[in-house]
Amino acid sequence: MESKPILSSEIGSSLNNPNKLFCPGQDETNTYDRRVRSQNNDYSSPLEDSNIFESEDKDFQAKRRKTDTKFPDCGESSDPDINMSVVPFAHNFPVIVSDDLSPIKSILQIHDSNYKSISFGEELIKEMVISSVSKIPLSPSATMTAYRLMVQRVTRVAQGLDSFINLSHKTQSLLLKNNSDLVVSLRGAVFFEKRKGGLDQILISMGVDDLFAAMKTVSSAMKKSNLQRIDYSTFNTVQKVGNSESEKRYNELLERIGATLSVDMDLVKILTFILIFSTGSEEIDAVDWKGVVKIRDVMINMMERYISVKYPKEVFPHLLPEVFNCIGNLQELTWIKKQRQLASHTQAKAVYEPSNASKSKSLHFNS
Repeated sequence: MESKPILSSEIGSSLNNPNKLFCPGQDETNTYDRRVRSQNNDYSSPLEDSNIFESEDKDFQAKRRKTDTKFPDCGESSDPDINMSVVPFAHNFPVIVSDDLSPIKSILQIHDSNYKSISFGEELIKEMVISSVSKIPLSPSATMTAYRLMVQRVTRVAQGLDSFINLSHKTQSLLLKNNSDLVVSLRGAVFFEKRKGGLDQILISMGVDDLFAAMKTVSSAMKKSNLQRIDYSTFNTVQKVGNSESEKRYNELLERIGATLSVDMDLVKILTFILIFSTGSEEIDAVDWKGVVKIRDVMINMMERYISVKYPKEVFPHLLPEVFNCIGNLQELTWIKKQRQLASHTQAKAVYEPSNASKSKSLHFNS
């Protein structure tokens, strides 16, 4: 029987309720432990009205009472006229509320529990190990299996949030259809990051149930030879990957995204949620659209908050825009990928299946 996604409500998180929010900077009478402060009193940002979910964690509530911190009602989310397909960024940065990361840790737990619940399987792991050892390209069927499983992981992660499954069936389908490939490409950039060796690539691909079989296969292979890095052309045997200007641009974007995000996998996980809730489809109805924008803005604020707390203050103004720039880079990268033709040796035909709430856009073979 197929396992169900682990919901945010099942791990004691209030992250599924977009109405329980607090906003920094709305009421100057409130006291905050400000890790990052605006240097300008008339600070204005397109993200100023973005929200952060209020945690119901008992320790956090106790800390809040102790410091007498008040959280005002936020009202509506950020300006709906703002086009967030490329996230706007101001020169002055929003106020970040406290060093407490418990809401973000809950989000990361939701991601990991669901992402790792989808396993690659022994056969695919074996083929990846063989490819790493001997530099033999993966078979087209293995490439497509890996892609389908990655789409399943994205779907499972999305369904782990009550905020997602409370959207209409149509909106869930549209979000997965439009955004799954962005997340798969994000993970691809991390997988092919140039500093990773073959063993690193295989280990980050494994699900929970892959561990025993994979380690047995890897141990056996490493007795004969070292695992070498799997490059993109070796992995993607379904499409024609040449040396055109567009392919050079693709490799440049892939390397740039990987270099920016591979230093901290938590950045990748938070960005995953931002991408899942990216809008742009005119087919989403007005009611759901507001909810999607609100959730996405929450995730954006979580990214700001995480970086401001985790990294030195001099790093924050540089790293945050680099992370957000990855969104535009991913959009361009996936557009280039969609322009490719199938590899000439592939006898199969690629077909896109219509997605639904439990099944996103996926590529499969028809003989």
